[in-house]
Amino acid sequence: MSRIDEVFETLTYLEKEKGEGVSATDIASILETDRSNISRYLNILYRKGKLEKIDGRTVLYKSKTDSNKKIYNRNVHLIDTNNSLDKMVGVNQSLNVPIQKAKATIMYPPRGLHTLLLGETGVGKSMFAELMYQFAIESKTISEDAPFIKSI
Repeated sequence: MSRIDEVFETLTYLEKEKGEGVSATDIASILETDRSNISRYLNILYRKGKLEKIDGRTVLYKSKTDSNKKIYNRNVHLIDTNNSLDKMVGVNQSLNVPIQKAKATIMYPPRGLHTLLLGETGVGKSMFAELMYQFAIESKTISEDAPFIKSI
């Protein structure tokens, strides 16, 4: 998958999550890439007619797809936008970025990326890991009978 396709899929995903246009900065934070490169890719997609551009102090982009469609992951499985990670407290506030990164990590082709969760005792690392596992099952990235391995 090319980088420009990755940018387009991330934009579509974030647009569905936020319900509005997406900035280059939003995509850059998820893909951990320089904002100027993301902006260049978005402008290429705009010139190809795949995106709408909303001018303003921060330029926003929207896909020209049907906004009522469900999101498809890279393996062409439907993802329910009301998933286990979205049920966490702080999904729209302090945990927004970590949750978006967790989703991007799980959806990364071909089978996701390894993840290391760090933090003090009692901050919710185990719960977050279990919700990531549930999200991976819901998005059909892993099979339903895949084990959840918990180390102490």
